[in-house]
Amino acid sequence: STGVRLCGMAVISLTAALLAMAVLPRAGGASEAEILGLFYDSTHGPGWGDSTGWRGDDHPCPTSGSTWYQSSWFGVWCNSTSTANLSLSNNSLSGTLPPDLASLTHLTIIDLHMNPLSGPVPSALAGLTGLQTLRLDRASLTGTIPSQLSSITSLQKLRLNQNYFLSGTVPSEISSLTGLQTLDAYINSLSGTLPPELSSLTRLQQMGLDTNFISGTIPEEVIHMGQLQNLYVSSNSLSGTIPVKLSNLRGLAIVHLFSNHFSGTVPSEFSSVSTLEVLALGGNHLSGLLPSALTSLTRLYALGFGANSFSGSIPERISNLCLLYTSDAADEEDSVDLGGRRIIKKKKKKRKI
Repeated sequence: STGVRLCGMAVISLTAALLAMAVLPRAGGASEAEILGLFYDSTHGPGWGDSTGWRGDDHPCPTSGSTWYQSSWFGVWCNSTSTANLSLSNNSLSGTLPPDLASLTHLTIIDLHMNPLSGPVPSALAGLTGLQTLRLDRASLTGTIPSQLSSITSLQKLRLNQNYFLSGTVPSEISSLTGLQTLDAYINSLSGTLPPELSSLTRLQQMGLDTNFISGTIPEEVIHMGQLQNLYVSSNSLSGTIPVKLSNLRGLAIVHLFSNHFSGTVPSEFSSVSTLEVLALGGNHLSGLLPSALTSLTRLYALGFGANSFSGSIPERISNLCLLYTSDAADEEDSVDLGGRRIIKKKKKKRKI
């Protein structure tokens, strides 16, 4: 009977240990289950599209030693006993994002895009020093882009686009995110100028800041962004000339500069960017001749230059390209979506401009 009692004690001890794991305190004094519970409450969890597993008794990440597995809590992925990925996009979350999320210190991905949230981007997220992806696009957020996000030096993708009322300036402090590959904050209400410090983002491949109220010029320091492929700064209030040094970015594929106040000529040096596929320049104050050297760009399939003051003839090969316009009166059936930006396209024969 002693053996039975000892066995019973062992079972009781094991059960107690498992229960302790389920409420294991984190750095902030709360368990991961409690922190996620606060997130659930703050974003009106009962109204989510799918809340399977949430507000149950289980620990979200119970399996020690296992790497990258899906939790029984919908939208949660784990690395061992820690929450590593919180992905609840298009799941009818509402309310505000609680700063308590920053207590989930092992998070590498937060993806909450396409939810009708409200309130600001929590500056407390700066405490997530291992975060690699932050997607809060199309989430109805307001306020400014927190400069504190510059502390997340592991960040590779930052997407805050299409929040419409996200205002203020592009923080120069973002230049500290030297591993950043994607910076998207288009279709917001950002103003101010483009910080020259952004040139420190030498691994950036896409910069999407179009459809805001940004003014000033494109800093020539942008030439240091050697891995930049897609540059979207259309539909702002940018002015000055198109920097010749943009042609030093030999990996450029898509350049959207349309609907600004650029003046001067189109740099012929663009002809040296052999990777260029789309060059959208319409709706500016550009003049002079279209460089005939652009005909040497074998990958170029779309060119926009309408609503400018060019002179002379369109080079023959250019006239055979898909010509892009920004007129709202154009036929919707002749539109094309390039990188999420809808532009009107028309096939045109050679003509005088």
